Amino acid sequence: MGTGSPRGSQAHRFALLVLWILVAGCGYRFPGEIGLPGGARGVRVELFENRTAEPGLEAIVTQAFAFELSRRGRTAESGEARDTLLLRGVIRGVEVRSVSSARRGSGGERQVTLTVDLRLLGKDGREVWSALGLSASEIYAIDAEKILEEERRRATYSLAARRLAEIMVNRLSDDF
Repeated sequence: MGTGSPRGSQAHRFALLVLWILVAGCGYRFPGEIGLPGGARGVRVELFENRTAEPGLEAIVTQAFAFELSRRGRTAESGEARDTLLLRGVIRGVEVRSVSSARRGSGGERQVTLTVDLRLLGKDGREVWSALGLSASEIYAIDAEKILEEERRRATYSLAARRLAEIMVNRLSDDF
């Protein structure tokens, strides 16, 4: 086996450096990373305000947003105040409606739709990003047992909240 010439090695390094500069200059990010406004490094998620009649929905939605930001490496550690944004959310509505009726051998389906308003606030308290009226829907199968039906509905709230969190993070990625 032969060894490469020093000149070829330098050219290879130079080509890698140019490629790195081009990739960094065009704003490319590796999958999973999200950009945040103002160069912030993390986001603290405040407990969402629940303006619906559904008790406990604020905990489900807040947890979904915190999980998605954590999954993308963007949650702020407690005590980390510098370079941190605050996510405030309001659950504006929850709608549960039938999408298919019961047939022989089937109990039908219902659709859950969650609607939220989101605001990212900088350390000075000013709004740096917002998404108003953001909504997501999920479907679940109706069950004759009321307890099972309630469990499915609550699990579907969680799925819709996760979808909302993914939508928010994707919009942040597109905007920054």
